Amino acid sequence: MLTPIAPRVAGRVEGLLSSRWLSPLNDLEAIEDLIGRFDATWSLTRIKARVVAAIHETADVRTLILRPNRLWPGHAAGQHVLVEAELDGRRVRRTFSVSSPPRADGTLSITVKRRPAGKLSVWWNERASAGDVLTLGVPAGDFVLPAQPPRQIVMLSAGSGITPVMALLRDLGERAPATRVLFVHCAHSRDDVIFRDELEQMAARRPRLDLRLHLTGTHGRLDAAALSDLARTAGRDLTFVCGPAGFMEAVRAAWREAGNEDRLVSERFGLPASIAGGDASAPQSVRAERSGISFVAGGGKPLLAEAEAASLTPAYGCRMGICHTCACRKASGIVEDLRTGHLSDEPGEIIQLCVSAARSPLTLDL
Repeated sequence: MLTPIAPRVAGRVEGLLSSRWLSPLNDLEAIEDLIGRFDATWSLTRIKARVVAAIHETADVRTLILRPNRLWPGHAAGQHVLVEAELDGRRVRRTFSVSSPPRADGTLSITVKRRPAGKLSVWWNERASAGDVLTLGVPAGDFVLPAQPPRQIVMLSAGSGITPVMALLRDLGERAPATRVLFVHCAHSRDDVIFRDELEQMAARRPRLDLRLHLTGTHGRLDAAALSDLARTAGRDLTFVCGPAGFMEAVRAAWREAGNEDRLVSERFGLPASIAGGDASAPQSVRAERSGISFVAGGGKPLLAEAEAASLTPAYGCRMGICHTCACRKASGIVEDLRTGHLSDEPGEIIQLCVSAARSPLTLDL
């Protein structure tokens, strides 16, 4: 049985193996395979993270605490990250919020709600265990606190939208405990409130935290009048909001009516309800994230052809959805599989450009 060697020694081994003096012996895939035999989190190019603990937050929500390798660049509270896992021989990728602020011990937490049709979320809640290794992307997103947090902040969340907001609240507790926070969270019942015990403990020991739990199963959803009252209460205070599309649109409408929409910072996972269906004949704007190129895609044309017409050169093979050479990460937006009519609306999903058409504005990893 191999005995793991010290991380410092591992770093020297990686440096030696990647040296140009050993070329062509320093094939990256071969090196990755070799050092992975010592420790599955060691890598020259990939951010690997080991699960060190799992916490059940509610009946269908679970937090995994991860310890990433030395390639993790660090994150700001409120950012999200692409997570990749190998499940039953297939790689599955999804984007999730980091629910913890930066920690001195280098670990991070990601909290995921189980969705019956979500392969990764089901695995996350039912099968993931300490010792499992995931691959992470680089953290991204601007749902973050200012460098100097203001004296007063409003936070609104609903359902699993609480995860990035909780990271902000935890960060404020460490960096700016004097900041006054009005935190309104909506959930169906007390048992469905993610982080409920921690939230109530925070409110008990932090007099500047005004925690308001709105239980929709008892009181119904926050209506326009209630949101207008909240908008007036918030005034010009910086407001962070995250939740389902309908909730987000209702909040934005209330803040717009109050003349304070410019003070609203939102994190959206999914498209607004007003465009969720899309128009199959309508052209849609597409932004190629890595190349910086934007183009317009026709609603009935494959994205591969439209990208090529915009002078992009995605890899491709069969052009009929068989070989998966043109697989591409969709950072945001809705696409339709032209073969089946299936709509992909989750951020971070992998799509096939040759058989996918735009059904909303898109951002692609091209």
